[in-house]
Amino acid sequence: MLAKLDAQIGKTMFQPIIIAICQAAGWTQYQFSRTVHTVPPAIALYALHGWFTNFIFGVSFVVRAVIWFRSDSEDESKSDLLSRLFCWILLGYSLFYAVRDPDYQIIAMVLFFIITLFAEYACTIKTIPPREEKFTKMATDSIW
Repeated sequence: MLAKLDAQIGKTMFQPIIIAICQAAGWTQYQFSRTVHTVPPAIALYALHGWFTNFIFGVSFVVRAVIWFRSDSEDESKSDLLSRLFCWILLGYSLFYAVRDPDYQIIAMVLFFIITLFAEYACTIKTIPPREEKFTKMATDSIW
């Protein structure tokens, strides 16, 4: 049941946006996932303070940046239900505190988990469908 709910949420909330961005940019879902995975550590580095959190998210940012430059391989971009569930739990926890006592650190963590969910759900897409021709034909006809 949890897997069905996760699949339904991914298909309705995240995948249409991911597919539109991938079609517009000419990316694969794995390129999108790796690119988006570099953003949350940068947000955390900006918003959180303390030597321990800066060290952890600094290392995370460097590792993700190195992975981002690697080849477009499916093996390096995988997602599973457990990691998405963990991310949903932490997003709910952050939203609870954002509503109770909003400050920029909590809001940054909400953004952290939303962007991470986009990156995780991008790996669940099997193939990116080609862009529809009627929209590109209409756009080129209006230019000329």
